[in-house]
Amino acid sequence: DDRYGNPDVSAMHRRTLGTATFHKHHAPLSCSGHAGARLNAWSWPVAPSAIYGDAIWHANSNLVQGMQTWELQLLREMLKLRRRPDEGSASYNKRIATLLRR
Repeated sequence: DDRYGNPDVSAMHRRTLGTATFHKHHAPLSCSGHAGARLNAWSWPVAPSAIYGDAIWHANSNLVQGMQTWELQLLREMLKLRRRPDEGSASYNKRIATLLRR
């Protein structure tokens, strides 16, 4: 219930809509072509559907961390980034986050 304008509730709803949009457009996002083409496909319509109305959100640390986590999860799926056999969860997340932020 978002009767009080809670930005975390609004952001969670927008992430849900962004995820639905991601799966709706999964074919161009997960093709085996150039990564640049897939990132362009990410820029429209997935990212805008997730951040629609973000100008009125009060950006607290939970909101920012939630959006970054959501974005990294879908980018890992889109770019087919997999964990190495001997790699732990924390080191995998750190390696992929560093790679994606370049």
